[in-house]
Amino acid sequence: QKIQDAPGAKVSVMNLHGENSNYSNFFRCVPYMFIAGLGSGVAAVVFAFRKRQVKNRMMASAIPLARQNVEGVLAIFLVGLVVLGATVAGAVVCFGREFLSDGLFPYYLLNLLIDMLLALAIAFLVGLLAKREMAVTMCITPLSLAFSFLGGVFMPTEYLSHGVQTLAKFIPVYWYEVVNELLMRYSSINGTVKTQIWQAFGMQLLFVAAIFALGLVVAKHQQQES
Repeated sequence: QKIQDAPGAKVSVMNLHGENSNYSNFFRCVPYMFIAGLGSGVAAVVFAFRKRQVKNRMMASAIPLARQNVEGVLAIFLVGLVVLGATVAGAVVCFGREFLSDGLFPYYLLNLLIDMLLALAIAFLVGLLAKREMAVTMCITPLSLAFSFLGGVFMPTEYLSHGVQTLAKFIPVYWYEVVNELLMRYSSINGTVKTQIWQAFGMQLLFVAAIFALGLVVAKHQQQES
């Protein structure tokens, strides 16, 4: 009875991160979706083109091998752009057109673009290394989950132990989340924050270049064997 007669309490919650936190929460899980989705789809296509009959027919065609490789990479990149466009369109549906006019939109878009390139590079490499079609999913699923858990996708990196945070720096998804969290905390980017963001972009690009280069080495080796 005393509890019922007590005056009601009014609680005001302060959003310390501002409106940008909504954007960052939306994009936090994108690396998992990109690696799992693009990885499974693109890697399966790359694997299909490695089949002996398909490969022999392509090598016997009038189109030079170099052109085939370039057009294959462009086709993979086009698929990535479609998925990237769908992700941005989803953000516009959730937050309205003001998201496009936000000053941080170019940083969000560039972060998404680099992460998309990372997912495509991983898919390209897995598609080349897989021995069976079922192995594509068997590789992509644990890889996407491991990158997401250790990289701060499913939980903020500040909740991870010091040892795990040190290990996470060797995972490209971690640097995506570094940018995402910085964009959540600051409404304007300048000075030290801008330097940290561009350093994280550079780290992601280094991983993309390394994985893609490894894929080209594997592809060249397989072409020489055939």
